[in-house]
Amino acid sequence: MVALTFLTTLCSSAAVSLAGVLLVPMTQEFGWAKADVSGAVGLLFVMFAGTAPFAGALILKYGLTRMVVAAASMVTVALLITTQASARWHVLVGMGLVLGIAAGQLSFMPGAAW
Repeated sequence: MVALTFLTTLCSSAAVSLAGVLLVPMTQEFGWAKADVSGAVGLLFVMFAGTAPFAGALILKYGLTRMVVAAASMVTVALLITTQASARWHVLVGMGLVLGIAAGQLSFMPGAAW
């Protein structure tokens, strides 16, 4: 359980940190301003902060296993959307909205519940 918690937290943290790695390549590739990609990062952290407090209530309602699987699936979908982005709104939805919600759910729940 400890190893699974560690891997889940590590992967979630890496996905959230990916925005810093992709900032310069995305601005160069698409010709976007840094503010365009940074806006998605800001939305990510707003969604992270907005959903993390509700993770415990969702665990009680749906169970830990379902919530971890759902949040990990959302991280995967968010990364797929972000890596296939061709428009600014793709980055906002993928990195900002979906990844923010998933990271907020995965942030504290495995360590606190296991």
